[in-house]
Amino acid sequence: MEIGTAIANCFKCGFVMVREDGTIGAYNDMAKDVTGAVLNFGMGHPEGKICKDDIVIIADNELGNDDGLTLDDLKLLNISDTSIKEGDTLLAVGVYKNDKIQPIYKYGKNYSYGREMRLSVRYLGFSITADVDSGKRNLRISVDGSKYSMNYLVAVGHMVVIDGNTGQVKFFQAKGYGIRGEEIGKLLRGKSYMAKNPGKGRGDMMPTIGRPVAEVLNGKEFLDAVKKLMTGEHGQTTEDLFMLYKRMFYCRLVRIKTGEPSDGVYVFIQDIEMMESIISSGNILIKEIEQINKKAYCLTGVKIVISSVHLSAIRRK
Repeated sequence: MEIGTAIANCFKCGFVMVREDGTIGAYNDMAKDVTGAVLNFGMGHPEGKICKDDIVIIADNELGNDDGLTLDDLKLLNISDTSIKEGDTLLAVGVYKNDKIQPIYKYGKNYSYGREMRLSVRYLGFSITADVDSGKRNLRISVDGSKYSMNYLVAVGHMVVIDGNTGQVKFFQAKGYGIRGEEIGKLLRGKSYMAKNPGKGRGDMMPTIGRPVAEVLNGKEFLDAVKKLMTGEHGQTTEDLFMLYKRMFYCRLVRIKTGEPSDGVYVFIQDIEMMESIISSGNILIKEIEQINKKAYCLTGVKIVISSVHLSAIRRK
């Protein structure tokens, strides 16, 4: 008998079972939460797209890294400052496709661990703040007291959009935006964003039984590890840090091969961003990952390799 959903939900981390044919045989609710397929907080918004005269707020700890953002995209907010370069920290408020209204922004050169920056403005009648705290690995945007926060390990492009007609927040960035294809650059270039319905997920994002695992957990090194284990013997395991949709996860993969329908690779997933000890200031692992990531951050699916000593520390969590 194949492992069922009730059993899968007993695991205290994200769990996905990959069948021999590479499709998903089981998963638990935490897998949906960890990957960002389902929101675990109360706010939401309908689907839509950024329109002319919408107010766009950006908090980005490393421009051009995880945000899909180019310097040309910033011109859509009337930001044409040639001093801003990829890799800079950027806090900005501007009006989309309106060259009559000047933006307000702040940027910092030479992205580094421990940097803190804040932009606090009164802009077109709204009280807006944007913060980057790279020591705590946190980005925060607030609009008239409503707060939108994101934690990260290496880099995140955080964005909030205010409807230019209604004055209401029509979009905010959230965990899993890579899976949803909602990087800042893509949205500024006209891509629509999905609705956020707390506790629910879009069907095309969900780890549905029978779907190819490559459509749900996209990352070359991860998929290579699954494929390699499929050729191995019962009980073989591998564990490492993998990039899935440009977010880092700690995964333990176990090969089950007993001649039963439950055969396959069992994947246990932990979100590195949610481990407080990993996010904490001064952590050696963060600094090591950061330096490696700066050399290869733009390659989707590239695994971040760390020493076995640090990996053992993660296992103990």
